[in-house]
Amino acid sequence: MAKTVERMFTPLRVDHIAFACYDSSFWQPIFERFGFETVSGGRNDGVAMRHGNVRIVLIDPHHDERLIPFLVKHGDLQVSYAAIEVDSLKAALKELNARGIQHITMPLSTRDEFGTFKYMVLRMPFQEVTSEWMLVEREGEAQDTSEGLDHFAIGVRDLKKGEQFYHSLGFETIYEPEEGEIPGDYSSMETVALQRGNWVVALVKGVDKERLSQVSTYVGAHGDHAIQHAAIQFDNLPLTVGELDKRGTQFRLRRQKQDRKGDLTDIIHEGEDHSGPLFQCFTKPWAYRQRLDDPTSHEGGFFFELIQRIESTKKAKTGAQAFHDPTVIGLYRSIEYEEIENDTGRIFSDEIMGRYGFLEWLKQQEK
Repeated sequence: MAKTVERMFTPLRVDHIAFACYDSSFWQPIFERFGFETVSGGRNDGVAMRHGNVRIVLIDPHHDERLIPFLVKHGDLQVSYAAIEVDSLKAALKELNARGIQHITMPLSTRDEFGTFKYMVLRMPFQEVTSEWMLVEREGEAQDTSEGLDHFAIGVRDLKKGEQFYHSLGFETIYEPEEGEIPGDYSSMETVALQRGNWVVALVKGVDKERLSQVSTYVGAHGDHAIQHAAIQFDNLPLTVGELDKRGTQFRLRRQKQDRKGDLTDIIHEGEDHSGPLFQCFTKPWAYRQRLDDPTSHEGGFFFELIQRIESTKKAKTGAQAFHDPTVIGLYRSIEYEEIENDTGRIFSDEIMGRYGFLEWLKQQEK
């Protein structure tokens, strides 16, 4: 059980996400195609980019040679760390020490393309940790919360251990599946969502049955505590998806082939959570990890969730959960369908789609 400790700091927003890649100059125009703008393309500190108030940094071995073992193990474009802005790093250090958290570095000061900040790294007490957390305190910036990034989904080997760890950081559990597991047709997963301020994580663990769970595949490829996806908020998701489709963006489907309608409803899920109704959809992975024992085989890679929270006059029920089973089931089954069909489509696959957008390409496949 987590210690009862006074809350001394507040997570304000996701400051930025750092992606490790083989060549940032290759990925920079691909992120620009998706809608990110380049803040700085320098070789020293990485390529800084932003999409509204969502910020990312692309880092490669030109910036840090220590990335090479990480890339060999995890493949191209995997999240190395995610930075969470807090209102007080001093208070965070004091509280985490009071909670008995030992896996933290002492605060340091630095500067990036987004400004000057102090930071410390919170290391995960898991095996084969992939993605870490960095806590940062920005100087000279308004300490307002951001609605740009909604949550992270993280693959773990031991769900209870993961939940207990986040409880020890002062998180509260805000969602557990009503039936205990999120079912697919051939496998399932266990999941739990936790929140502290504007820092929200969903932990997922595979349950293997007739087939390996897609979560088991992901954790097997990337290790414990690997960020599988991050959810970005948009004001008008159908419009956004339509514009991305024109750029050749590929999405995960919410229907099996025989049920497809050939329009945006094949992509966009409708759901509801503690804040009311929402729309969401999921991109194809940006890159796959190439298996070391079989270079012709590829395993799961990072992807984005796109989400729109719809204003509602209906008040949420007391105790309503922050995720909704049908929406979580929709994502799980869409990835399961892909693995069954050996679909290794990526975020942009021009060699397959030619001049078509994703929806037009789907229609061509049905003919």
